[in-house]
Amino acid sequence: MTDTGHGGAPGSAAGALEGALGPFVAADVLQFLRLAGVSGRLEFRRAGECIEVAFAHGRPVWARSNARAVRLGDVMLHRGWIGAEALAAALVDQRLRREKLGRVLRERGIADEHVGAAVGEVFRRLVCLLSLWPDGRFRFVPGAEPDPDDVPLELELERLILEGLHQADLALDAS
Repeated sequence: MTDTGHGGAPGSAAGALEGALGPFVAADVLQFLRLAGVSGRLEFRRAGECIEVAFAHGRPVWARSNARAVRLGDVMLHRGWIGAEALAAALVDQRLRREKLGRVLRERGIADEHVGAAVGEVFRRLVCLLSLWPDGRFRFVPGAEPDPDDVPLELELERLILEGLHQADLALDAS
């Protein structure tokens, strides 16, 4: 891991921590940030994929990905917590307002516990997905506290990391 906060590359954020996956796995990075109790944004990149995780005092508070396979709306739809037409309307509203989908859904009357459970499911899937990445890059930039309106994740990061590593082992055994 490299701290580019002192004399880093031009244009790099002060205090950024970055490195390559390979010598480190995503679980190492997540655990390090949890133990350090930091706040900011962690980004993993690989072959056009990007997964971001926001931390507040070492606790993950939200995650998102550009991967189509892991979407909040899809989880909500699959669980029966929203209909297809209502989701489509919420997604249009989200794009127009540039708000997080969870916030838009709650404003449209979707129960907080459903949004929270779906956000937790997305996060769990992203941690499992990251556990399967053999390579890529990560970058953590310390920053401001996340939006207080974020749905709090009530998750045990260690348990999720173990679950992700188990999924990675199963994938290796299958190949």
